[in-house]
Amino acid sequence: MSFSQSIKLRFLASRGRSRCCRRAFLFGLLASAATQSGGRVGITTTDPSLAEAYRALFSEETRGEPPRILQVGSLALRAETDEPSLFDYLSSIDADPDLRLFTPRCKDCMTAFARGVFVGAGRVSDPASSYHLEFCIDARPHRLRAYFASLGLSLSETERRGERLLYAKSSSMIEDYFGMLGENEAFFSMANAIIEREIRNGANRVANCEANNIRKAVNAAGAQLEAIEYLVSAGLVESLSPELAETARLRLRHRDLSLTQLAAVSVPAISKPGLSHRLRRLVQIADEHRKKESGGREENG
Repeated sequence: MSFSQSIKLRFLASRGRSRCCRRAFLFGLLASAATQSGGRVGITTTDPSLAEAYRALFSEETRGEPPRILQVGSLALRAETDEPSLFDYLSSIDADPDLRLFTPRCKDCMTAFARGVFVGAGRVSDPASSYHLEFCIDARPHRLRAYFASLGLSLSETERRGERLLYAKSSSMIEDYFGMLGENEAFFSMANAIIEREIRNGANRVANCEANNIRKAVNAAGAQLEAIEYLVSAGLVESLSPELAETARLRLRHRDLSLTQLAAVSVPAISKPGLSHRLRRLVQIADEHRKKESGGREENG
């Protein structure tokens, strides 16, 4: 079961204790996803469990012919009812763009309505893998844009596979949205995922930094050894100052030690910056002699 589906089924199972909140939930579902055809109201889905849940919701309101589920194409199912009150609700909000989508009767009605909207139009990714909340607004694009704006959600708009979508990728916005809906499990899943991802990213940054430092140290040590070996082969070590000559010999004797370790075994003692300076000086002297040698060969040639 997907993360979105689990939230929708929880919302469907806990629509509110009062009649007004359960009806608010149903109206949110209708406003976000239902269409009218031939005097009937219906919602189409590819999820059989949701189709059955929609049919059960319609049954609570229906006084005439029982709601039904129809096969639409090879994959989709459509839950339909001919209940006049539901048909009239959709007709009224579609005919008058200034009419409120819903008027609450108690303090919990707007939350119930918002939950119904998510069940009808919403999808959210599992926060353990990514942060993405979206709403399909094909049913009533203008009304739903205005509705989400009234909630203070700054959603972007796009089109994908023929669907008009409003979406958010901000973890804090998605977290706030589910907090507003009173969906504690999704809220805490998002909060935990954010913490876990920050810890994981921090650990990765530390590991990458350490790897880069090791790579730099290995490259520097290689350049130092190459320079010192050149000075030895050219018979130049003895012409160096005693400090530089001793550092060259020390580096050759302890090829695998880090600068910190090499400084610790130096006699007399030397700081790590001081040792680093001497090694850079050895590389510089080797480079200068190479250039002189190369220049001399060119002149003789």
